[in-house]
Amino acid sequence: MITTRLQDVAAYADSSSPLHEMRFMDADQSWILLREKVFNEQHCPPELENIGKRVARSCKGLPLAIVVIAGILSTVNQTQASWEDIAKKVNLAMAENHEQFANILALSYFHLPHHLRPCFLYMGGFPEDYEIHVSKLVKLWVAEGFMKPGVSKSFEEGAQEHLEDLVKRSLVLVTRRKSNGKIKSCSVHDLVRDLCIRKAREEKFLLFAMDRYVDRYLPKGIKDQRRLSIARSTLTLFSKVNSPIIRTALYFEQCRRLSSSLPSFRLLRVLDVGVAVFSEFPAEVLKLFHLRYLAFTFIGNFDIPASILKL
Repeated sequence: MITTRLQDVAAYADSSSPLHEMRFMDADQSWILLREKVFNEQHCPPELENIGKRVARSCKGLPLAIVVIAGILSTVNQTQASWEDIAKKVNLAMAENHEQFANILALSYFHLPHHLRPCFLYMGGFPEDYEIHVSKLVKLWVAEGFMKPGVSKSFEEGAQEHLEDLVKRSLVLVTRRKSNGKIKSCSVHDLVRDLCIRKAREEKFLLFAMDRYVDRYLPKGIKDQRRLSIARSTLTLFSKVNSPIIRTALYFEQCRRLSSSLPSFRLLRVLDVGVAVFSEFPAEVLKLFHLRYLAFTFIGNFDIPASILKL
């Protein structure tokens, strides 16, 4: 079964079969979905019901919009004043006809506590439909410095809690769980990912670049960005990048060579090259003294120098 928002894509996949077009939810269905997401199996307080129904109607039958707004409502005080505040913001977001859904998603971002925002924006650094392994994601967040030291919990435990919080807010999807109930892998909806990418670039947090056009606009776009993620490109990593403020480089294609200019990126903390086809260990890495996270999947047979332990 293929799901798509584009009718032409569905028709191209099988022009002989009838298409099943998903209908928008009606007011009752919208309210039921919102209520279930906010309260699970508990009852909605009577004083919040009319406000909740108003909010559900404002989402105009879009399931993802309802789920995202439910994520906001589940984290605010269960009072009429708090819900009325959300209702007003939803109405305001839906008033702009050309970007209604984008505004709803942006509302969910602005309601994130500040400690969760970098974790959420980081999700835009992964390719579309990418299954993100939590063990890797947690290490990345810790290396980035997103986690604050706690008295009774480790950095990794704090990162797990942050991820569960984003899931509760319906901004991150769980794809697999472990037998103990903890999240094993996750992903983000493509529309939510679009928000991550847009906000990350606006806030000079991260630039996601892909396809054959990467060589053309990357040198201009990276100047004031702190993190770089590249997918579907034959670009030699850092070959056309000139930005000493880069702290993170994520590369999701097979990499055959690291640029000799790599040591000039003195602030680099995270380097993830995915699949690396090298004949020898890249000596440039040994000059990255601030490196906190290094990930390669090597295709080759060579020794890793002991001096890497000095990083």
